[in-house]
Amino acid sequence: MILPFRIRTLFICAALVALFCAAPYSAFGQYHSNTPGVTANGTLPESITVSSSLSTLDITLTPFTTTASASITITTDWVLQATRTNVELDAYFASASQALADSTYYIPSSKIYGNVTTSESGGAAANSPFTQTLSVGPAGAGLALFSEPITAGTNSETEDSTTLSLTIDLSSSTLYKTLPAGTYTGTLTIEATAT
Repeated sequence: MILPFRIRTLFICAALVALFCAAPYSAFGQYHSNTPGVTANGTLPESITVSSSLSTLDITLTPFTTTASASITITTDWVLQATRTNVELDAYFASASQALADSTYYIPSSKIYGNVTTSESGGAAANSPFTQTLSVGPAGAGLALFSEPITAGTNSETEDSTTLSLTIDLSSSTLYKTLPAGTYTGTLTIEATAT
């Protein structure tokens, strides 16, 4: 005998309910896979960068006197390991006896003075000559702009703004009497070192 459609549907639904109820619970419960682990390593490399607001510093020299330059803003950024203890920013010329040169005539680094403003410790005193021997650059041609102790977790990452202006002293008769008119050129190198 053929049952009416509604009754047939009702029997099918009842049969399905009975089938699901008769099946073990584990057949319908959660089943988990294995759990492989992935190690995530974020590497923050050490870095020190130095940038300067000027690439050329033009100074009109005046005989018998000292002449000051415009200011250079130097930005030093660092990210260092916890084992580092100090950052030093230095400036130096290529030669102590020939810091600025025009052909065979020279202005020594001892006649060039640095005026430094920095928020870091160990900055140079006002009007300090470029006569220091540093860990970088040639002997007797440098000036330490700052030396900052590093404390892990405090200033392992930081940015410093340092202002430097130069004063060139042509007041000495032994110097200005020997310098002919001309363009005296030299490179001031600025370098940061972490120890």
